[in-house]
Amino acid sequence: QTGCDGVMIGRGAMGNPWLFRTARQALEGKPVTPETPRERLSTAMEQARMMASYKGERLAVVEMRKHVGHYISGIRGAAAFRRSLCEAVTLSQLEALLRELLEA
Repeated sequence: QTGCDGVMIGRGAMGNPWLFRTARQALEGKPVTPETPRERLSTAMEQARMMASYKGERLAVVEMRKHVGHYISGIRGAAAFRRSLCEAVTLSQLEALLRELLEA
């Protein structure tokens, strides 16, 4: 219809790895299933653990502060969570904050 040969996804995928699933579902004419808050926070924690194994715990948690902002966008209580996030320096602190946000 449009003559378009492809689509490129860039920064839109930051904190939203489900964008690829959503695009595929839409292109295939299937109903789009949004990710749940639990799925979003679980994925953020998984990314933090992988980063920690590569970069070390402290650096990973500090770098995750910017990424977590993308993951929590639109979740109730996210603004207050962002303030607490700046104090986290360990994976266990980050995980506790994410769990607290999920239960809010």
